[in-house]
Amino acid sequence: MFKVVIVEDEDMIRQGLRYTFDWLALDCCVVGDAADGQAGIELIRCLQPDIVMTDIRMPGMSGFDMIESASRYCRFYSIILTGYSEFEEAKRAIELNVFDYLLKPIDEDALARSIRKLKRHVEETASVIRDIRAREMPKVREPEYFRGLDARQMNYYVMETIRYIREHYMEQVTIRQVAERYRVSESYLSRKFKDSTSVTFTEFRNIYRVQKAAELLKEGRLRVGEISEQVGFGEYKYFHEVFRKYMGASPSEYAQSL
Repeated sequence: MFKVVIVEDEDMIRQGLRYTFDWLALDCCVVGDAADGQAGIELIRCLQPDIVMTDIRMPGMSGFDMIESASRYCRFYSIILTGYSEFEEAKRAIELNVFDYLLKPIDEDALARSIRKLKRHVEETASVIRDIRAREMPKVREPEYFRGLDARQMNYYVMETIRYIREHYMEQVTIRQVAERYRVSESYLSRKFKDSTSVTFTEFRNIYRVQKAAELLKEGRLRVGEISEQVGFGEYKYFHEVFRKYMGASPSEYAQSL
């Protein structure tokens, strides 16, 4: 169950969100609420929520400043609630990795869609990580890069990038293409991806391709060269080098060990 904290200076909105929205239907629980940013920081520090919903403009401290300060204590997803749709505020939201940006008055259906989207991203990313961690391959060492990764702690754009790799690994996908797709800078995405996964975009993509190649080798229907093409490596020599690097065996050696 996802823990939610609500920070909103308007009592009616804050209490309405907490007590009239069906959180349990979305496998969520509101564990606390606050009327200003400073109190919100203390709640986040103490309760370690998964999701923080906050207004932007509040007395004393803005929602953005609260998110930035509270991020030192734990990692969480942010959903901004605001009556203002100014560009600079939306830009700041992107810089702070805000997951979603909803305008007041809050539409309950829109909020529910946002929560469901967040959960899908978490679940899909966790599924990818579980797949990479799986040890179903005899006589092959497991890549160590992804031990300890927690999908809930990942930047939104990192999760989107992992999902994109999962869907397009067989293509010549680059981090520039992904950055352009989600309208963030290539340098920002590269840095956040490395911070979250401990590997570069290219390394993650190659490890995922190697995993898919191993699955095809296990099936035994295709030749090694055909598998190289199908998973996106193209040139066999490069495929051979990358497969051995991460799996500790060449594609042919792995196939013979099955």
